[in-house]
Amino acid sequence: MNAQMKKGILELIVLNEIEQGDIYGYELVKKLCEYYVDVDISSYYTILRRLHGKAYIECYEGDVSGGPKRKYYSITEIGKRYLEERKLELQYMNQMNQQLGLA
Repeated sequence: MNAQMKKGILELIVLNEIEQGDIYGYELVKKLCEYYVDVDISSYYTILRRLHGKAYIECYEGDVSGGPKRKYYSITEIGKRYLEERKLELQYMNQMNQQLGLA
């Protein structure tokens, strides 16, 4: 898969997971690595930083878990709107691909 396309899709996947409920970074990465074994772990943290920089997600420190404090992520209203727009674009692209016999 093209690197730019992969980056964009992974960004949406990460944002979609966070939309399901607040999650801490390692838990998110562990979950996604089960499905996307070819993605380097550091890529997810880069995506989290980028999403945070765009104000699509917020982060906060959770309770101590016997070690360092966990950094949790939650989606913002801006992030929800962005994700919904991208989902609609993907649905449209899928429909066009089906009509063209590409899917």
